[in-house]
Amino acid sequence: MIEKVSKALCCGCRACESACPKSAIRFEKDANGFSYPHATDACISCGKCLKVCPVNTQTEPQDKSEIKVYALQNKASEILSESSSGGVFFELASYIIQNGGVVFGAAFDENLKLSHVAAETTEELKPLMGSKYLQSDMRSALKQVKETLVSGRLVLYSGTPCQIKALHRYLGKAYENLYTVDVICHGAPSQAHFDRYVQYIEKKYHSRIKSISFRNKSNGWKNFCVKLCLENGKVIIEDIHKNLYMRAFLKNLSLRESCFQCSANNYRSGSDLTMGDFWNIERTSATFSDDRGCSGVMIHSEKGQKLLEAVKNRFVCEEQSLELLVKYNHVLETSVKKPANYDAFAKAYFTLDLNKTDDMYLCGSFTERLKKRLWKILK
Repeated sequence: MIEKVSKALCCGCRACESACPKSAIRFEKDANGFSYPHATDACISCGKCLKVCPVNTQTEPQDKSEIKVYALQNKASEILSESSSGGVFFELASYIIQNGGVVFGAAFDENLKLSHVAAETTEELKPLMGSKYLQSDMRSALKQVKETLVSGRLVLYSGTPCQIKALHRYLGKAYENLYTVDVICHGAPSQAHFDRYVQYIEKKYHSRIKSISFRNKSNGWKNFCVKLCLENGKVIIEDIHKNLYMRAFLKNLSLRESCFQCSANNYRSGSDLTMGDFWNIERTSATFSDDRGCSGVMIHSEKGQKLLEAVKNRFVCEEQSLELLVKYNHVLETSVKKPANYDAFAKAYFTLDLNKTDDMYLCGSFTERLKKRLWKILK
């Protein structure tokens, strides 16, 4: 029955797989590296997959007048430096853990595969910190969240808007002990896209990647870089506009098809809070002009407000307008546009040398290609 959902809309959340009573749904990758559900012969057409699917039912956006917005910067320099923006997630998550709860979020394993995992200690929380620009696998997390909620423990679940919406659909009812926080989301590449990039780097430098930070602040928050640490000791720090993987991401060429018509943006995820970068906040408030990072946090519910109040004293905090946050984060309300050469890029990305693909699709103009070659010479 799940095939009734348009492939162009499917966000790959795996809620259908988790809800199926007969384990009759399998996910298979398409040529672009994204996974999509297919029903096996074990399907009994019970309809549970369609019931939990977050894109199968239209959701009305929250009234904007109900949303409060804050600019936040963590007072602890160490936490701020390790965070992508203002260090909000760490404090929210730490509060849940300190009160006997469990935090779920995206983390890489030793093979750089990204999935949603549970954290019950501050040490386990660290891999969940920081932005990861690819889609995480939620297949085991949904059931684990439900079991934890039923046991009565507090749960904080973080993810993209579609992942939060999927969790709510899967659970089927509200839980007072559940807090959800989504991120301001541009879109998500697949694990396969990232694996292709990892293979390229490891072949080029003859060493495995030990860790990756997509939001390193060596050059400041506004000019963040990608930092790679290799097992041979080499450290690579690249501007995001020079990094092959991020160039494709920023040009929307590596995103999932559903990202071009997101069913969970425009305040439809059902999250308690939304967090992300508060770009250009320094134009309005001198308080956040130090280029160390500032988070924009949106409060969608009373529960979200209470959770923020519990940790608010750990931040420099100012109330701001929703309009200002949206002005530099258009994806809060609108989906990104699908590039005309999206399909051609996908084919090239998985078959050609990545440098050649970069020249063909990411450095389209002569000027861009010249800049790239000059940068390589001067590097």
